[in-house]
Amino acid sequence: PTEFSREKPMRIENDPSRGVSAKELEAAGESLVNRWTPGEVNALPSGTFGVQVGDRLGFSGGRKLGYLVATQVSRRELTRRIQFQDTTMVDGQLVGVNQTSTLVGQVSGATSALANVGLQLGSNHELSLLSLALFNSETSATHAEGEDFLAMQKQVNDRLQFTQRQLFFEQLRGSHRLTNVGFDVDWQASYGRVDRSDPDIRDTRYFLDADGVTRRLRLQPNSGERFFLDLGEDTATGLLNVTIPVATAKLRFGAYGNYSSRVFDGRRFRFFANGRLAPELQVLSPAEIFVADRIGPQAGGYDVFLAETTVQQDRYASTFGTWAGYALVDWKVLEWMRIIAGARYEGARQTLDAQSP
Repeated sequence: PTEFSREKPMRIENDPSRGVSAKELEAAGESLVNRWTPGEVNALPSGTFGVQVGDRLGFSGGRKLGYLVATQVSRRELTRRIQFQDTTMVDGQLVGVNQTSTLVGQVSGATSALANVGLQLGSNHELSLLSLALFNSETSATHAEGEDFLAMQKQVNDRLQFTQRQLFFEQLRGSHRLTNVGFDVDWQASYGRVDRSDPDIRDTRYFLDADGVTRRLRLQPNSGERFFLDLGEDTATGLLNVTIPVATAKLRFGAYGNYSSRVFDGRRFRFFANGRLAPELQVLSPAEIFVADRIGPQAGGYDVFLAETTVQQDRYASTFGTWAGYALVDWKVLEWMRIIAGARYEGARQTLDAQSP
């Protein structure tokens, strides 16, 4: 893989329910991109560029067509320095503890496209279609230095993360006046798809010796760890309303339905030491420690090995459905008296299956 590759480890991309052998984990550890810490680059200008076109056209028979098409591209760079500390009471005085300084650098880009078309067929029928697509990606690097109150040591944490999001949305609407039967009908149907991917989040943690200079890598949760996550969600919605005039009253009834399905899938991998990581290796950079020659199976003469640490909470599948119906009467009894009465029924069902293999 290239230096900036974010692919899942070799040979373990598929369903892990069958188990992963030591040989496959060794190959996976050697195939991972050995880049752990952020670098420095010169910033480029941030900006946004957009174009939109729209018009309204008339045709014979009272037909009209309106449309709007728009697209936008943007890029942004951001650097933030965050100072944080807890406080505790000592001899009646507030004292700062766990002081942390975090530097975050982000580069993000977004692209969006929208199309909206409306069609009027005379005075009794209208249709409209809305299409929307959004794409967003963000690369971030985090460097944090501060105190670990429990370990009573200073620490340095680094994280590299890339996040990609996309959204697709379609909506079709209609409104109809059926003069031959005296009904008014309006309806709506929509579908949306949302995806998020965070491939290869990388974390390392170093603790400083008493001299305040020498850094030693600590292999623990959130250190020497790689996390891959994917999330996808589909949503469909339908809506119908019917209005019927009866003498001095109007009857109105309708139905609504919504269904969403989501799958979140995470895979977590972490480097462990065979025994205790040698002191002369602890002071090296992650790129020097996790070279292919040092990675092997759990047992053997290698310094480190890769293991999957995915937990049950790292994967779930869920659904959520809502359905409803209503009926309503709007009756003008007298010039000065109007009665509105109705009833609505609504139900919902949610399922959750958290069974990470």
